[in-house]
Amino acid sequence: MLQEIAFDDNGEIENNDTYGPFAWTDEAEARGWHVSLNGQVMPTIKARPGEMQLFRFIHGGVRKNIELNIIDACNPSKPLKLTQIAADGISFTKKRVSNTGSVFMAPGYRSDVMIKLKKRGMYYLVDSADGWDMSLSEQYCDRKSDKLTLDSSAQHILARIEVGGKHVNGKYPKDNALF
Repeated sequence: MLQEIAFDDNGEIENNDTYGPFAWTDEAEARGWHVSLNGQVMPTIKARPGEMQLFRFIHGGVRKNIELNIIDACNPSKPLKLTQIAADGISFTKKRVSNTGSVFMAPGYRSDVMIKLKKRGMYYLVDSADGWDMSLSEQYCDRKSDKLTLDSSAQHILARIEVGGKHVNGKYPKDNALF
């Protein structure tokens, strides 16, 4: 569930002005607002190399369009292609991959996306809407770093995906739990 709720430092909704036209796009970065994923801001998701994952995204926001991408933290200029298999609860007869490899979501949209990250590493689920060039500083590539200095790129990060451990080798792992 993707949501754009502007919480203050006490965890309370700041005020209803956050839902006004352009409030999110004009004020989010300056005020530290983030799009949350399942109620968390930039959660870490763990996966194994070669593991097939199904993400069911629901855009529960009210104003902001989102362009979902997954990027390799160490090579962000080449986003991975997301494979969309359903929209609004209707399965496609053929999987869909857009020309950009991303998935567009307006408020209220639902989308089922399959991914398979083959290599170990650090990846990010990002929102590339609003013309962001998907560039990340080197700190985002460091898998050993639990602490990040949040910069302007952080505004676009929805989740951090750590891919590690033993390769699946075509078998579905017993401990498969992405969400």
